[in-house]
Amino acid sequence: MHPFFQKADELSRIVIGAAIEVHRLKGPGLIEGIYEKCLMRELSLRNLRAVN
Repeated sequence: MHPFFQKADELSRIVIGAAIEVHRLKGPGLIEGIYEKCLMRELSLRNLRAVN
């Protein structure tokens, strides 16, 4: 197994969880730019830095 697999797996779970949370709270049909801002905020609340 690759040494970074475990870290990548954990980051994937966090990012997917954040995206699901934004979708759950905001619902379908959100304008992409607004969805992106909400996702960036959700990631920051989970102590992840991201750039868009």
